[in-house]
Amino acid sequence: MRQIIGVFVAIQGLLGFVGGTFSDGPWGLLHRWVDIPSWAYLGLVLAGAVLVIWGEHAKDNA
Repeated sequence: MRQIIGVFVAIQGLLGFVGGTFSDGPWGLLHRWVDIPSWAYLGLVLAGAVLVIWGEHAKDNA
């Protein structure tokens, strides 16, 4: 479950950053719910990656 949420968060963060940096505004679904600066989307990518790695690590230990 952590991995699914992590992938969703990372994709939304990546779409928001790329759209906000290279286009008129953020892409994806997240910008419709909250208004965050472009640099904060990179934090979402990092948080998503941490969740995916944490999920993989937990799967290996089980």
